[in-house]
Amino acid sequence: MKMGTKIVPTIGRVVLYVPGPGDHAAEGNQPHAATVAFVHNDNLVNLSIVDANGMQYARTEVPLVNEGETSDALHGFCHWMPYQKAVAAGEILATLHAIPPPSPAPDNGQGEGPTADVQEVPTPEFPGDPKARFGGIGAGG
Repeated sequence: MKMGTKIVPTIGRVVLYVPGPGDHAAEGNQPHAATVAFVHNDNLVNLSIVDANGMQYARTEVPLVNEGETSDALHGFCHWMPYQKAVAAGEILATLHAIPPPSPAPDNGQGEGPTADVQEVPTPEFPGDPKARFGGIGAGG
């Protein structure tokens, strides 16, 4: 990452959470996937985290460590993923899915526009008793 390049955290961004030795969630040597739930400042966030078993848990006031910084947080810290750091540094381009598609022209009501060629698709019918198909789940009892 270029010197001075810093990613500003925002709600909804994905980071990697590294549980500290004092964190009961520490297991294995891989970080956990986390989503920023609240931003206190550029270096401190609240996280919604998924552990190695897919179980969700939360941590508040987690230090966000940027490139070149260190953390002595006993209960863990988070950092940006390598891809995010490379994009921020200008080393690679952001993927195209991050760019919204152009808005379609509105339908003018005369068979032209984005809805002119839309066809209704029939709902498929499934034979048999719904309780048998789904083991009684959501089938009204």
